Amino acid sequence: MRMTIALLTTIACFSVMGCNRDEKSDNGPIAVVDLDAVAQKLGKDKQILQMIEQRQVSLNDQVVATQNSLIQQLNQKKAEFGDVSDAEAQELAQLQTKANTILATTRTQAQSNLTNFQLDVVNRFRAEVKPIAMELATKKDCRVVLSKNDSVVFAFDDTIDLTDEVTEVLKSKLASSSSATPATSEASVKQASTDTKSSTKK
Repeated sequence: MRMTIALLTTIACFSVMGCNRDEKSDNGPIAVVDLDAVAQKLGKDKQILQMIEQRQVSLNDQVVATQNSLIQQLNQKKAEFGDVSDAEAQELAQLQTKANTILATTRTQAQSNLTNFQLDVVNRFRAEVKPIAMELATKKDCRVVLSKNDSVVFAFDDTIDLTDEVTEVLKSKLASSSSATPATSEASVKQASTDTKSSTKK
């Protein structure tokens, strides 16, 4: 599915999570985290996908509503004119051009809204993982933490994989706050409606 590919690509493009990246690798072991694996083991990938799909449906509905409203306005104008004169035909053409511009702007705003939402959701997940990974790495005397997903790490003699430990810590945290997740998703979708409507009015 197209959205799934986009989601996995976004997750794989997390920036490097590191501290003291100027330090040489021989100063200590390097820690790595597979963010895709963490997301999948926690079911976060499906949750993120669901939130993005909900946002997409909401935005698509708003674009369709705008399109239908513009068509209705044009049809009403045509009905008022009846037999269209040259001047009225010119006015209708101008209205059609204006309607096309409004619809194109609405579509662009909706796509921008969706893109920003995707980035925001993924960044929130990264923000959850980063402090946990850094804390675990510090306990193991690691000076650098790399994401497996976007860092070119073919092999290191002294590498510590924190993926499972990060997953367990996050799983414990999520268990204590699982009731807040649905509300967050619903609130995010409602915010999409508000954002796009306010932008269209402008």
